[in-house]
Amino acid sequence: MRIDKWDLFMCSLIGGLVICNPLIDVYYGVKWIINHIPSKIKNKEEQDLEIHKLEQKLGLIRRDNKALHYDPHYYKINLIFISN
Repeated sequence: MRIDKWDLFMCSLIGGLVICNPLIDVYYGVKWIINHIPSKIKNKEEQDLEIHKLEQKLGLIRRDNKALHYDPHYYKINLIFISN
């Protein structure tokens, strides 16, 4: 009996997913729990407040709390174009 390479590949892929999926779920579950600890939430709120104060000093007032990737130069350029 010969094993086809494609069958071997698919079996190993499915087996790898079955083995790795619970580990990935545990990783993201623990990460979610750690990010929702009250001390972490408090630190994040303090950092957001400090960032907001610095943005007001620099004139970068268009950023909201939903920005994932913050680039101050992008916001400053937009403010320049909007004001003109």
